[in-house]
Amino acid sequence: MAITFISKGKTINLDKDKISLSKALAELDLYPEMVLAVKNGELIEEDALLLDGDTIKLIAAISGG
Repeated sequence: MAITFISKGKTINLDKDKISLSKALAELDLYPEMVLAVKNGELIEEDALLLDGDTIKLIAAISGG
């Protein structure tokens, strides 16, 4: 049982049945403004509920000026 995160070619499993994206990112020591989260090809918001078996791709957010 786990929620899988893929970031920069690495796979990270979070042993949870369900958790919000914002809480999951906090447990992974990531700031929500630093990454974009994609589930099933769609961008998801911080309040999205993640369930056991979900795979989330984390993409570094790039900003510039």
